[in-house]
Amino acid sequence: MKRKSPEADIQRALISHMVLRAVAGCVYWHTPNGGWRSKREGAIFKAMGVLRGFPDLCFLHQGKLYCIELKAVKRKLPSKKAM
Repeated sequence: MKRKSPEADIQRALISHMVLRAVAGCVYWHTPNGGWRSKREGAIFKAMGVLRGFPDLCFLHQGKLYCIELKAVKRKLPSKKAM
């Protein structure tokens, strides 16, 4: 069984908070780009427009888009070259 990542714990806590406290009209989502993929599956996703380094959570409210990339301690944000 795979071990949960600290980032996943942070993300779940943030979503739990949003369920309780989000303002009316705020829409939020997670795009599941992470995780292990075979080379073939990765090529299929890339052809479909999946981007490396896409933020973990996105929030849309009153026509404004806010995105959050979550990182646990000792993890690095992707470089701009990777995007």
